[in-house]
Amino acid sequence: MTTQGLTDWQDSIAASAGAPRATVEGTLAKYGIQAQATLPRRRALAIRSVRFEGVKHGNEPTDRFAFEWDGLGPGLWALLTDGNSKGKSSVLAVTRAVLQGRFPGGIKQDVWAWIDRVDATFAIDGVEFAVRLIKPAGTTRARDAHAAVIRGQGAVLYEGPADEGLERTLSDIFLEELGFAKFQAYRSDTGRASEHGWPAMSSALFISGPGVAIFGDYTEDGLPIRLIQLFVGLPWISTYTAASTALKRLEAEQRKDEDADRRQADHATQRIIALENELQAHREALKRLPDRRGMRAELKALDARLAAAQAEVTDARHDAELRKAAAAEARSVHAETRRQLQQERDEQAAGYVFRRLRPVCCPACEARFEVGRFEAAPAEICGLCGTADLPEEAPRDGEAFLAAAVSDAKDSLDAATAAAFRASESLRDAESARDGVLRELEDVQSRLAYDDGAEQIHRDIAGVEARIDELRKSIRPEIHTSRDQEEVDILEATVKATKHMFERLQQEVLADVSRSLTRLSTDFGVRNLESMNLLANGQLRIRQGGTDLSFTKLTPGEMVRVRVAAALATLEVAGERGYGRHPGLLVLDSPGAQEMSADDFSALIGSVASAVGRFGNLQVIVGAVSRPELEERVPLDRRRQVRDDKELF
Repeated sequence: MTTQGLTDWQDSIAASAGAPRATVEGTLAKYGIQAQATLPRRRALAIRSVRFEGVKHGNEPTDRFAFEWDGLGPGLWALLTDGNSKGKSSVLAVTRAVLQGRFPGGIKQDVWAWIDRVDATFAIDGVEFAVRLIKPAGTTRARDAHAAVIRGQGAVLYEGPADEGLERTLSDIFLEELGFAKFQAYRSDTGRASEHGWPAMSSALFISGPGVAIFGDYTEDGLPIRLIQLFVGLPWISTYTAASTALKRLEAEQRKDEDADRRQADHATQRIIALENELQAHREALKRLPDRRGMRAELKALDARLAAAQAEVTDARHDAELRKAAAAEARSVHAETRRQLQQERDEQAAGYVFRRLRPVCCPACEARFEVGRFEAAPAEICGLCGTADLPEEAPRDGEAFLAAAVSDAKDSLDAATAAAFRASESLRDAESARDGVLRELEDVQSRLAYDDGAEQIHRDIAGVEARIDELRKSIRPEIHTSRDQEEVDILEATVKATKHMFERLQQEVLADVSRSLTRLSTDFGVRNLESMNLLANGQLRIRQGGTDLSFTKLTPGEMVRVRVAAALATLEVAGERGYGRHPGLLVLDSPGAQEMSADDFSALIGSVASAVGRFGNLQVIVGAVSRPELEERVPLDRRRQVRDDKELF
């Protein structure tokens, strides 16, 4: 492909995707998409020799056996016996196992157990390779066999067990030497891209029996049409396949992410519903319990009320003490005024009594008075001093004053006592009110001190609410980056631009293959065949006897004929157009076994021989029961043939 052609292709992608050219180049490099407008030249593969030996194990031990067929090269070759079960298929199975590096592969288990040595050579454009294998006779495990792959005159490319390492080495050799590249296909059922390499490609070189695919041995991922495209030599196919696979994988990843987001959202929604039910249950349980938060608020209010009540008690106590002191003072004043009044009265009474005393002795010496000293006289005479005519008792004002004072003091005392009583009552009321608040406080405190699980429920509610909030945040729709969409746009534009590059040529090539396939299938004995149309999606539309059919609806015999016809049609079209990639090797195992008439078999062998004659470096090996039609076409020196009941080994 010229630089200008590559630039035009990339510019077309950039314009269609609306992306900078540098971004297009980066995306193509990221997904390993390379422009392949022109293909490497065709390289020819040819079997040079096949040799294997060992010891048969049956009812009776036999001597060692050996099979050797050398001197092979391009052209038509035949492996013939006079009957079946003479070793033809085993020889061809060993050949296939050598080319694929898969042991035992299609080799029968008993034959594989007999073999203890294999030596085979093949050439790719004149460069020879050798595959050697040694194992103990009787064992069937591939890892017990020791294998080696040698290039040219002695360059050892592999040495080790006949397992995956051998297969990988041979696969790399054929892909490199034949200029092939592995191709990928996206599988929607697994969500992954599958990779196909030499094992799938080489299967198209061997035809044995009806099979399930028209070309090769595999039907998955559209392998038949892809192999036809590869061997015919269509340009841009590997580019288109890589771009298409990358696009499908990226779109699948996006769908997977979207599905994952949707599943996550659905799961989160269901989880939120469950958590909301759990939250409601917690709240219902909380309703059945005392309101601890309300009790704490009540406790705070009661603390304030208690402080206020205690202040009232303090004020009432202070007032009561003042009132009590005032009452005591009033009581003292009242008592004093009463005492003074009584004293006044006592003094007055004492003077009156004393004046009327008639003492009989002297108060000082206690000498008795003379008899008749104080005899009655017309005037009052003092019994002590004898004074007669005592003065009249003068009226006294103190008693009236003191009586009034006592009355006033009594009024004050009554008032003070009443005030003290009222203050005492107020104190008792204040203390009672305070004690009531204190009892309420103690009751709330006791209820708060009891663990009824409310705190745990509150914690559970907080935890559930947090989880619900987190889940609601998680189900927000994910926004894919513009970079992801840009890559999708670029890959879509790449698929479209690349398909445009080969679509017209593909239609022409597939039309040629369809015509050749129809002609050859008819020649090989497929009756009442009206047309065959091989589509770009790999479907083979067959019109036979006025009925539309598919390949799998054919009889086993017709399948064999169509498979051989497809191989030869691919070779024909590739040869006629001059850019085919077919390795130039075709191995047919018992093509006439499916009730093929002599004329049909002759036509088949004639077509094979014609293809060998027209296209250089083509090697065809046919394993079959000896038939004149084949012997006429294959010279004796190109046949390995045994007669009667003899076996090939």
